[in-house]
Amino acid sequence: MFENHCVNLTIWDTECEKFSSRYLPTALPMVSRGSAVILLVFSLTDRDSFECLSDLDNRLMSYLDEIPTLFIVCNKNDLVEERTVESEQAELYAKEIGAFYYEVSAKTGSGIEELFNRVAEESYNKLIHENNEQPSNNLSNNDSHNNSKCT
Repeated sequence: MFENHCVNLTIWDTECEKFSSRYLPTALPMVSRGSAVILLVFSLTDRDSFECLSDLDNRLMSYLDEIPTLFIVCNKNDLVEERTVESEQAELYAKEIGAFYYEVSAKTGSGIEELFNRVAEESYNKLIHENNEQPSNNLSNNDSHNNSKCT
């Protein structure tokens, strides 16, 4: 729920290596076109997953007419003792491409709520801006008495 509007997020979960080699040329334009926000996720315990981001970002941007808001998300911050990608390096990369940077743990839930609150906020702002300050069909006004959940 953001500013009394329900923000519906569609999430495509793809594994970088498998997705980029088998499906990227055909699927990426379809799933990314029209996206307000794109999250590029890597594992802090897997250097290859971080290095894959640059190639994925370059390919992704070549398919899009309009650049969505980008997030670089470092997953598995519950495993910092196994870290192979330093926060500073990932933050610098995010800054270079104009992305927000978050560290989360899907296992413990650390940082997840903050990340998705920001994703919803950025999605809302982008959609409102694109529609000349009018909520789009992707946002529904939730005037019910139960404002704790979007339906």
